Amino acid sequence: MLAYRDGVNKERLIRFLEEHGNTFSKLEVLLFLSRHPQAKFSFDAIAGSRGARRLELADGVKSLVQEGIVRVEVGDKNAVWFSLTSNQSKRKCVEELTELDSGSVKKYWRECCWTNRC
Repeated sequence: MLAYRDGVNKERLIRFLEEHGNTFSKLEVLLFLSRHPQAKFSFDAIAGSRGARRLELADGVKSLVQEGIVRVEVGDKNAVWFSLTSNQSKRKCVEELTELDSGSVKKYWRECCWTNRC
């Protein structure tokens, strides 16, 4: 069971997690973005922060880019930067993840995936 702050649209947030947080690597990226919604970050920054396996995390970032949650920018010297989408509806869902305990989100994810065989 997930605990929510008043004013958080529970159903929308659960649908968002089911659609965009449907792998553990994508969930890790979403939780990172929820704490740093204004930041541009390198892949190394998120990999180091989450302690996740790099290859799995790369798949999560790639999927979220394809889903329009994460933007990619190429900077000076071909440096690649990632940031949260400018789509306000998607941003709001990611930002609302900070209202949840990340441990309970991961537990909820494991229970749902185990039940649904993700």
